[in-house]
Amino acid sequence: MEHLFVDCCGFTTMTLVESANGQLKFRGKFQEANAVNKNKRMYPFEVLAGNVEKLEETVAARGLYGELDHPAASLIHLANTSHVVTRLWWEGNVLMGESEILPTPSGMILKKLIESGCRIGISSRGVGNGQTNNEGVLVIGESYKLITFDAVADPSTYAAF
Repeated sequence: MEHLFVDCCGFTTMTLVESANGQLKFRGKFQEANAVNKNKRMYPFEVLAGNVEKLEETVAARGLYGELDHPAASLIHLANTSHVVTRLWWEGNVLMGESEILPTPSGMILKKLIESGCRIGISSRGVGNGQTNNEGVLVIGESYKLITFDAVADPSTYAAF
């Protein structure tokens, strides 16, 4: 049975920049490989890197949408979309990302929260399985499928605000 995993990086300083079309973008830490998060889960680098590689085409086509808060399911609901992921890259074991805030109702809420100096986290959403190790940490397995990154109030990955 596959499980829905929602894991945040914690809070890091998200940098706001204006894109060429006048939309606001934010960038920062999206996920971290080989590190135990607040949910006592660990994503091996190979698992995350393989998933990021599979999403490259979707990111390039502006099709990796994120929502404001995690939904209870794995499906992306366009009505709740707040941003589109425009870039993902690795800095060592840290997955960095950049997203453009969309002019949707959820996007406008996200924009106002960030402009108001509120702390916003980024959280991965995916499905799959894992094995619990001797320390009680769930090590995410190769069946994991990364779906997207959502904007949340309390991420589980340290320093993903």
